[in-house]
Amino acid sequence: MTQVRLPSSTAASPSARTTTSSSPSPTPSFGSTPSFFSSPPPQQLFPSQGSSSSTPPRRFPTPPFGSTPNFVLSTPQDNTFVFGGLLRSTADGPSVTYPDDPLPSVERDWRSPSIATGASSRLDNNARTPSFSFSPPPPSTPTQHRTVTSVVTSPNGTASPRSPDETESVAGRLGNMNLTPRQPSLAMSDVGAAIADVANGLDEQTPRPAASSPDFGRPSPSPSPSPHPRLKAKKLPHNVKDEKPPSNRFHDPTVQQAFGEAKTLMSSLANALGSSSLHVNPDSTIQRLHRQAQDLSRFQCPSTRTVGFVGDSGVDNQHLARTSNSGAACTCVVTEYHYHDSRDFVIDVELFSQEKLMDQITELLQTYRRHHLPSEENETAVGADVREVEDVGEVKDVEEQAKVAHDTFKAMFRDRLKDEQVLTTKPKDYVLSTLRSWVLEARPSQIGGIKTRSSLQECSDLLMHLTSETAEATEPAVWPYIRKIKVFLDSHILSKGLVLVDLPGLRDLNSARRMITERYLVECDEIFAVCNIGRAMTDVGVFSVFELAQKAKLSNVGIICTRSDDIQASEAVRDWTGSSAERVQKLSNNVSTVQSEISNIVLVLPDEDTGEDSDCYNKLFRDKHKAEKRLLQHQFKLKKYLIETRNTDIISKLQTQYGDAVPARTLQVFCVSNTEYWAKRSMPRDDALPSLELSCILDLRKHCLSIVADTQLEAAKQFVVNDIPALVGDVALWVQSGAGSTDAEHKRAVRETLDEVERRLKKYVLSYLSLPHSPHALGSDRWRLSDRNTDDWTQSAIAAGSKWNEWTHPTYSAFCRNYGCHYTKAVGRWHDWNEEIIAGMVTDLAVPWQRLCSSFGDEIEQAIDLVDESMEWALEFLEDELDGFSFTMTLSQVLLCHKNTMLAEAQKAYDNFENSLSTLRVDALSGIRTSLIGQAMESSYKACNLDSGGGSHERRKGYINGTIARQDLFRNLMRDFRRRLNGLADSLQADLLTTIRAHLAMIDETLDLIRRENVATESEGNPELRSRLGEEVSLATEKTRLIQQVIVG
Repeated sequence: MTQVRLPSSTAASPSARTTTSSSPSPTPSFGSTPSFFSSPPPQQLFPSQGSSSSTPPRRFPTPPFGSTPNFVLSTPQDNTFVFGGLLRSTADGPSVTYPDDPLPSVERDWRSPSIATGASSRLDNNARTPSFSFSPPPPSTPTQHRTVTSVVTSPNGTASPRSPDETESVAGRLGNMNLTPRQPSLAMSDVGAAIADVANGLDEQTPRPAASSPDFGRPSPSPSPSPHPRLKAKKLPHNVKDEKPPSNRFHDPTVQQAFGEAKTLMSSLANALGSSSLHVNPDSTIQRLHRQAQDLSRFQCPSTRTVGFVGDSGVDNQHLARTSNSGAACTCVVTEYHYHDSRDFVIDVELFSQEKLMDQITELLQTYRRHHLPSEENETAVGADVREVEDVGEVKDVEEQAKVAHDTFKAMFRDRLKDEQVLTTKPKDYVLSTLRSWVLEARPSQIGGIKTRSSLQECSDLLMHLTSETAEATEPAVWPYIRKIKVFLDSHILSKGLVLVDLPGLRDLNSARRMITERYLVECDEIFAVCNIGRAMTDVGVFSVFELAQKAKLSNVGIICTRSDDIQASEAVRDWTGSSAERVQKLSNNVSTVQSEISNIVLVLPDEDTGEDSDCYNKLFRDKHKAEKRLLQHQFKLKKYLIETRNTDIISKLQTQYGDAVPARTLQVFCVSNTEYWAKRSMPRDDALPSLELSCILDLRKHCLSIVADTQLEAAKQFVVNDIPALVGDVALWVQSGAGSTDAEHKRAVRETLDEVERRLKKYVLSYLSLPHSPHALGSDRWRLSDRNTDDWTQSAIAAGSKWNEWTHPTYSAFCRNYGCHYTKAVGRWHDWNEEIIAGMVTDLAVPWQRLCSSFGDEIEQAIDLVDESMEWALEFLEDELDGFSFTMTLSQVLLCHKNTMLAEAQKAYDNFENSLSTLRVDALSGIRTSLIGQAMESSYKACNLDSGGGSHERRKGYINGTIARQDLFRNLMRDFRRRLNGLADSLQADLLTTIRAHLAMIDETLDLIRRENVATESEGNPELRSRLGEEVSLATEKTRLIQQVIVG
């Protein structure tokens, strides 16, 4: 990134990246037991040159397959992965691949046994390993809707099951209250919960009552006097605002205090400016100064960073979306969380256009008919089989997509689609016409736009209505019509400049939503791939995110593993080896020993104190109470060791597997437990903190804050170094203008000098930025000759296509289904057809592209240097021509502040331009599905995927080869490339002109404070106000100097 020469107080600095610290717990040594930890390791991410030729170089492993044909994980059980309003899991068992079998394009999730299932220990009573279910305790008041079951490990080592309600509503996760109805219908995943509590800023509201915890029969305490304030404070629940901030200076308490004092200072100045009636007079200078002071008193660091959370979506037994326990289906709608300074909740719904809806419906109908209807060629085919033999993967994909189409149509049209046979028995054009008319009638245009709700419950209800449906619903669902939802709320972490986005998976069967996710990932500042910790090493969703990141050259990718608490001590003892297994056994024995002690006490403890032997009863009761406290301590030690040891191991493995994908930094991996977090979230903070820290959600929040911290520090510096002094200087000039010590001749000389400054600044700065050597012209000139190579690029693409023509039908079909990006053992390595098509173009444009980017930087730096030099001339000219005037020093200081701000904003505009250039490079020179070549090939891939039957293999090759051999393919690509490039250049020039004009207008207003007679008259006519403002200026000047020392350092 080109950095323009800026004053030290305004120079931008890159955002800090905080590396996840790993647990100090030792890494376990794993034995040969067939479990998650002992499964065959997946292939290396980037193998060495000595690797087998069948291993794809510079590619990621293809989960769930390793180096052997049979890749078996633990026995499929029951596990559901929920994310962002989606329950995403499918069930399938171990599979076998053969050389021509394509790897599955849709993941089948393994269902792991819940830790709530307490299997009998193989050890004796004193040495057995208990199983734990670390679930949230039940609510203590009926006002809490979330029903959860506390799990107490019984003396025999078993545990009660988790509550079936392990998910909550979106809105319910946003605060300290759960707002879902008694039967929740809008599910969120563990990370959905993490997002929402990452965005949780509602701690200042009345907290939820502390959840009760197991008391093992402990009697209720006697009433006691009101505790000491310090003791009372310890009983308060955890507050997000009290969490340890990132190590960045912006979050230093002294900096934050100074930042707050700066805004208080502006509030005091605003009050002084508003102390007379002048501030309501539209013709008064005081009104402008008063408005500016109010704005600065409400200043918020404007810098924002967008963090995207991507889970993996799929199809379940209902084939549409997951359903919660109340039967509500939850969908894949992009949801953004934004901050706004208001206690209400604003939901902005963006609908798909009618054209986009019909594109989706057309694709769904074609998929549905392909599955249910044989092609005309098939109907006349001779032989036992109606359809040409296709690979199993293709048949299964088509079946799943047809089920998605069926369920989507039912959700959208309900009773209109009573006879489903109409989708297949009528001609295609007739069916599309019918569906179009239904869309016009059913499209819920009334839900589009902005909706405001005053309470969390109302917000939750609206979100549930928008993104879910119940099994017994009779009205059409609205979610298929929704493209995106924005939720605006008053949240602590969102107020720090973060925008959190919950995204569908990159393998979502709805191609429109999948491409929306792809565009978000290209443009997000930080990306987290989300997966269940039990399948982190083989999760296809994680793999797809890193595959996209590599193709788009993105390095801002991390991983969040959910359900880190889902681990059994008995399994750890069996699967781990060495000191780790011994440590688990020892900790488990401690738990079992205390459990036995409690059981023995209970056997001899009477049900109640009869008075016959009160001393014995009280002693037994005290012994039981002490033992119960020791049991809780031993249970937590065991749980902590299990979680932290596995977290450390998983983080290390993931960093090894995917670390090369983010060479610029350490791969960020967080292993979080929403269950562990919410189990203690509302308890007194001292009691809750160990569990909250163990959940790692606090670490995740801390990292998210660090993403935006550096840019916010720069904004804070700009605020106290330039914004405040500029306003204080303007007020000082207003005060000085009323002194009345300058005669008419000197006033005329001053006006002429100031007019000359204004004229020259506008002449040289604005005229330069409007010259034909603008970035637009630069971009056009640089790329004018590139079309000469299009014939060579076409021949290169045809040669690549010829190699694919030699592949077998199942392999070729698998690549078509995956839009050209796939891997099978038959071809031996990953191929991306889109990248191979444009390989010649990318090679030829690599050097010119770098030169172009450098030329842009040089050109913009020259423009900004001109602004700097022009302002320096103005300052020197004023000092020479107005030497001896009382206001000269103040005026120079104000103009210097305007210059610094102008340069900083110009640099920011160029930084944004560089980010846009990076996105354009991805679109023009990469093969991702939403790139220019990806869009050019989209229709060909779809045509291949809709074809079947005899001769379909040759027809598919014809679709692909026909497109890449078109003479206008590369000319069109370059035309779109130049159009986008010129558009960016025009936008940059417009942004620079807007910024410069705005600040020149501010400079004019400052000059008017000296050269306009009415300002002097206004100041002279209000001596009391002038006196008070003079005092405020002196006070503000001194305090600002002290504040600057703290914030700038």
